[in-house]
Amino acid sequence: MPVPAVEAGPLKGKRVVVVDADRGLWLYEQRAVTEPHVRNGVPVIGVLDEAAYYLSQDEPDAVVVPRSQPLDTLWVEKPVDVGNTSPIPPAQDDLAKSARTKSLVVDLDRPPVRWLRFAPHELEVTGARAWVLTRDGYEFGVRVLGEPRRHKFEGAIDWSKGIESLDKPAVGTAVPVCSEIRWYRWRRTGEAPQQVEWYPTEFVWLE
Repeated sequence: MPVPAVEAGPLKGKRVVVVDADRGLWLYEQRAVTEPHVRNGVPVIGVLDEAAYYLSQDEPDAVVVPRSQPLDTLWVEKPVDVGNTSPIPPAQDDLAKSARTKSLVVDLDRPPVRWLRFAPHELEVTGARAWVLTRDGYEFGVRVLGEPRRHKFEGAIDWSKGIESLDKPAVGTAVPVCSEIRWYRWRRTGEAPQQVEWYPTEFVWLE
């Protein structure tokens, strides 16, 4: 759910959405790297795109220069509990794929809600930001490293917490995921992530 940055409390480190009114776009994969401060009489926030943000996290000596973004042009992406219902977006069958929730720009006053999308329903998943169902609930802040394929798990999976009788066989269709910092390191250096976890595709939702 997009929340105006002026209402979102401490901002440093949070993912933000930035309006680009000149191009009629919402810019995602941005991070706030400062708290609000005043420049030339205007409240602003220092912002980096996530590639630069994770470079600064991974290599503290790297030189990265945030840009100043007016506070009133920023929104914070906030996960919202939808109760016991699955996070399935409203039917959008009448819209072209390019106009569905993940890219739909309703207006430039407020970013659209980004409903999670069920991974088995997507044609391509590589590179997507994802939520995965673990024994302790949903975990986010990970990236999908590849397309679904058959995978052998160590023993049967019984992850029924919050779900009724969710049992999976030891062999099934799964996708590999890693942390975002390792994803961006891979993109930057070509160094393949060493810590990769496999999740049944049915346990993965995409942002």
